[in-house]
Parts: sequence; structure tokens; C-alpha cells
Amino acid sequence: IIGVTLTESEPPERDVKLVSMVLKQLLHRPGDIVYRLDDTTFILLLPSTNERVLAFCERCHGELSRANITVSTKVSVCTFQPSAELNDQHVLAKLQRLIESNRRQNKEAIMSLIEQPIDPSVLHDDI
Repeated sequence: IIGVTLTESEPPERDVKLVSMVLKQLLHRPGDIVYRLDDTTFILLLPSTNERVLAFCERCHGELSRANITVSTKVSVCTFQPSAELNDQHVLAKLQRLIESNRRQNKEAIMSLIEQPIDPSVLHDDI
């Protein structure tokens, strides 16, 4: 899940529309979704995205920088591994904390919280 945040609390509607358009153009796979969370934040849901998510974030940030948007943007990305605590509240809480931390940074940035794969469970044969 990726959060794209405009750095002004009340960005011009023109910038919001440009960000939306750029983000929609970057998504190509079935199941990838862009959603406007509030006046300054967009969420990208990218199921089954692998370790190349950081390269995608850099591309996303670069495209937004070239899009003639008058306010700067920040990109925050969280990846998750399957677990018992993986639900919508857990995902959004982690992303919100990362977005807030990213907002406090003084420069344009990409921040990430990448969960490492959990050791796969071992199956036992009871022969």
C-alpha cells in the first residue's frame, strides 16, 4: 500500500486532479487501485507487489515531479506479509504513522516500511 501526500493542507484543485491523473496512468495491472483518502492524500493498493515496490515509488515520485504540480508530494510505502494481525485497521494505522512521519521531514522524500518475509510454515508428514 502506498500513500501519496501533497504537502500543503489545502492544495489547489488543479494539483489534486493532476496527481490523480498521474497515479491512474501509472497503474496497469488488474486489481491495482488508486483511492483519494482526503484532501491531501491518495492511497494506492497494489496487491502481490514484490521487492520492486521501491523502484515503483521512485518512478511515481519522478512522474509527479514532472507533472507541473505546484505543491510538492511525498510518497510513503508499507508492504505486508500474511499474518493473523493483517487487517484493514492494522494496514491503515501503519500507513498513517508513516505518512505523518514523512510529512514532518523537511524535504521531498520517499519513506518505506517493508516487512520481511516470514519463514514459511513447515509441513510434517505423519507417516
